[in-house]
Amino acid sequence: MKRFFWIPFCLLLALFGAALLNAAVADGLVTDWCAALDKLQDTAQAENWDSVRDDLSALHESWDAHATYFHIILQHDELNEVESLLARADSFAFEQDEGEFRACVAELKSQLLVLSEMQEISIQNIL
Repeated sequence: MKRFFWIPFCLLLALFGAALLNAAVADGLVTDWCAALDKLQDTAQAENWDSVRDDLSALHESWDAHATYFHIILQHDELNEVESLLARADSFAFEQDEGEFRACVAELKSQLLVLSEMQEISIQNIL
C-alpha cells in the first residue's frame, strides 16, 4: 500500500515544483521588462528619441523571444493586449509624442504586472 502512495506524491511534488519555477521565470522576465520601461520613460523625458526607439525595439525583441512561452502558460487576450500596447508605444516614439508615449508605457507596465500576478502561487489564483 505504501508503494502506491509514493508515485502520486512524487508526481504532485513535481507539478508543484514546476508551478513554482514557472512563477519565478515569469516574474523575472516581467521585472526586467518593467525596469526597461522605467528607463524608457526617463529617456523619453530627456527627449532622446533615437535611444527610446532603440531600447523599445530591444524590449520588443525580448518579448518576441519569450512569446511562445507566454502563449503556452497564459490567456491569449492578455498577450494580445501587451502586443497592441508595444505597437502603440512604438508609434508614439516614432511621432515623438512624449505625453502619449509615457501614458502608453505606464499602461504597458501595468499590463505586464498583471501577467506576472496571473502566475503567482496565491489563494486567488488557486481558487
